[in-house]
Amino acid sequence: MQDLGNERRAVVERLQALNLEPVNAEGLLPRGRTSWEVISEEIESSHIFVLLLGETYGWIPDSGYGAGLGKSVTHLEHDHARLCGLPVLPFQKKLKYGAESDSDDARARDSFRQKVSEWSQGLFRGEFEWADELGRQVGDALLDLFQNSALKNLARKRDLVRRPAPAPAVELPLVRIPLLFHGACLSGPAILVAGAGISVSAGLPMATVLAEVLARRLSLEATGDQVLARHRFADLAALAINRLGRDVVLELIGELLNTAQEITPTVGHTAAVLTFETIVTSNFDTLFEQAAVRQGLRAAVRTSSQECRGEDVDLTICKIDGTIADPGTLVLTDEDSARAYQEGGLWTDVADLLQRHPVAVVGHSLRDDRMRRLLSQRRRDVPGVYVSPVPDPLDAILLERFGLEMVRATADEFLASLASSLAASRSAAR
Repeated sequence: MQDLGNERRAVVERLQALNLEPVNAEGLLPRGRTSWEVISEEIESSHIFVLLLGETYGWIPDSGYGAGLGKSVTHLEHDHARLCGLPVLPFQKKLKYGAESDSDDARARDSFRQKVSEWSQGLFRGEFEWADELGRQVGDALLDLFQNSALKNLARKRDLVRRPAPAPAVELPLVRIPLLFHGACLSGPAILVAGAGISVSAGLPMATVLAEVLARRLSLEATGDQVLARHRFADLAALAINRLGRDVVLELIGELLNTAQEITPTVGHTAAVLTFETIVTSNFDTLFEQAAVRQGLRAAVRTSSQECRGEDVDLTICKIDGTIADPGTLVLTDEDSARAYQEGGLWTDVADLLQRHPVAVVGHSLRDDRMRRLLSQRRRDVPGVYVSPVPDPLDAILLERFGLEMVRATADEFLASLASSLAASRSAAR
């Protein structure tokens, strides 16, 4: 923490960009327990151990856990991770020319580095000089978690035996639902437009991860953020399909959504299927379908090429970009989009619903041209909301264009509050 502060921050930032949950001492809160009890519990709850070795060996405890062993806390953490069966990914900072080598700390440092090198046989070991360099290296190594790889298999095996740290009971804050929208939902069916934000909160990777995986397969040296900052995903997908073939791209997407740990519907998914009769989503995953099954609801899934309307159903899930359950339905390129728009009646029906019914846009950036066209046809006298946990001042442009009211909340907070508020109003009216 003393000599690798900037490096640790760089790694944490990179992991968060991949929607992975970093556990580092700086982020741990007091729990009324000893430091080692907290640290060891966090190690036991993790899937992977990223080991950063700097110019010093580190502090050797003289009391409590590890006292008398002559090992630094970092060394003790590494040994505990190995004992728990975690995959260990070591990264060593290059020592400066003329770095001290004769002190006890330096000898312990070099001995530990040698031990790590012998164990790893260079498999995942990396050397770095700068913090940003380390961030890229760790990110590159952990991209394997989103593809069929040895690391992904190790993480899956770890998931079967790990002991998740007890999560504190968290009560979602109540969100004020705009009165006009609340009243419109009571009067008739409302439409949910759901984007990637609601699935990311479940633990699925973000679009930037898919963009980065595709970029690496195309030998493009750029992060997912960098790619999508300059190019549309549809263009990247078209290039990937042209060079790699559509089957390879679909396989990569399947690997990406087949995560190392089990992903289950969130509070938001559950509240959504209980609240809305129609859900329009651009997400490939099947979390809404899973949530419906868990609640004993009958759901019909529609794509542009599958007219699965169904009869006597509780809700209809309109997957405008297709579903990973049937990879052939996925809409990836502009050509796919044009074909999907022409096939079947999905887009016509969705446009009609959005024009006539109140709409809640949740977890969606509204940068998609097709969704903008659909929402631009909305009647301005029909209430609608746009939900975002961190509103941007420029969102005012979207709100004005589509006649939506801003609600500052996460997807889970808004959907749970809406379900609770509507249930309370209906109960009071009986």
